[in-house]
Parts: sequence; structure tokens; C-alpha cells
Amino acid sequence: MSGPHPITVIAGFPEMWGPVFQEYKPFFATVEKLVSLHNRVIRVPVEGQAQQVVGGLLRLMTNDYGAVLALVMNGYGVQAMKIVRSMFEAECNIHYLTKNPDAVNDYVDFNVIERKNLYDLMDDKQKSRLDPADVASMLAEYDAVAPRFTKIGKLRREWCEKTLYQRAEAVGLKELYVTIYRWMCSMHHADFSSIVYSHDASADDLHMAPSHAWLDQALVNAHGSLLRALHHYVDMINVSLESEMQELATEYKEACRSIGAVNSETQSMKSKPEQAGG
Repeated sequence: MSGPHPITVIAGFPEMWGPVFQEYKPFFATVEKLVSLHNRVIRVPVEGQAQQVVGGLLRLMTNDYGAVLALVMNGYGVQAMKIVRSMFEAECNIHYLTKNPDAVNDYVDFNVIERKNLYDLMDDKQKSRLDPADVASMLAEYDAVAPRFTKIGKLRREWCEKTLYQRAEAVGLKELYVTIYRWMCSMHHADFSSIVYSHDASADDLHMAPSHAWLDQALVNAHGSLLRALHHYVDMINVSLESEMQELATEYKEACRSIGAVNSETQSMKSKPEQAGG
């Protein structure tokens, strides 16, 4: 039998753990501080739906970051980038909601629109299995909130009037949106670019795990998103942690420098998609 045992593939590649940790040691050194501060901040009692929703999003981002670290340690760079994409979107939502707390009503109530859309996709047999009282309650909720999401007789497709691009631009992440986020979307949607970005030019083949491809970009962008999102939430709930946040920001910049990342306002990378296999 050739190749790794299936269970080994599922569990990961232990031979990668040491080399990856040493290569990106500055990032792993600051991870514990970032997560520790997050855990302290998230325990601060808050009132108001906006604060609770943003806090929930921040918790999700922290779990996502844990998944990114696990994938990075095992040489799954492209797969880690797909999760980083979700973190970037959550960061943009957190920033928008901290600046526009009234928008949380749309963020929450759009779930009713999505439930109604799912209901409409069901056939009669599937609908017959639902509790009529639950269906009636959902339809009543839909009738109540739908007008807020309707313009010129057309129901919008997202909870927010502003596109993700506009939300990213507002937080100063336009450069990241038009570069790294677009690359991650290609990886996620498996268009032809996803093959290009996964191509190893030196071997004229795809980067198959374990690989070092995209590990640096995954770390830089995941850590940056979580750090910025935490900062937005700290400002929102008005707790005084400026010195600790500044220390984490400094360590992040130093970690970026240590692996050759461009230290700019948007934390872009030197790497371009066409150079991914170089």
C-alpha cells in the first residue's frame, strides 16, 4: 500500500507541526495573548442587542481562527484561506454594526427572510411535515419584516443595504477586498482561478497537502482580521485596553515583517496569485 494511511490524512501531518511552528513562531507566540485578551473582553457584561450580536460574531471568528491554525499546522493552506474568507466577511460586519448599531435589527430580522426563502423551496411533502403553528408564526414574522427589505417591489438579497465591498471600503480594507478576498472567493467557489492559485510551478502540479503554499497569507490575514475585529468590539463596549491592544498590534506587525509580509494599512502580502507556486 503506497501513500499515507487514510487515518493519518484525516488527523493531519505531524511531520509538519515542528517546521511550521518554527517558521511562523512570532505568530504563534502572540496567538495566546490575542486569544487570552479576547476571552477577557468577551466576559465583560454588555447590554443591548448590538453588543450581544457583535460579541457573538467575535466568538465565531475566534473559533474560525483556531481552525485556521489547525489547518496551517498541517499544511492545508488553501483550505485555511477559505476560512479566512469567512473571517474577513465577519470583520466587515462587525465594523459596520459597531458604527451603525441600529442596523443590528436588519442583521437579525433578515433571518426571517432566509427562513421564508427556504420554506418556498420545499415541496408539498416537505411542508406537510412542519408544524402548522410554526409555519403560521414564520409567515406572520415575514409579513412584518419584509417591507423593510423591499424596494420598488423587489426583495433585496442581503441584510445590509451596503455591499460587502462598501463595508470593506468603509473600514479601510478596500485593497484587501480587491486582492486577497477575491483570491479567497475563487478558492471557495472552485472557479478556474482556484486551480491557478493552487498550482505549484516548480513541480508543474497542484499543491497537495502537506504543503507550505498559502500558509503565510492565511496566518497574516486571519490574525489581522481577528485583531481588528476585537479592537472594534473593545471600542464599542467602551473598555479601556489601549495599551494591551497596542502591544498586540505591534507584535502583529513584527510577525508580518518576520515572514516578509508587507506592513501596510491593509496588511497586503507581497505574494500575488501568479506567484503562488514560486
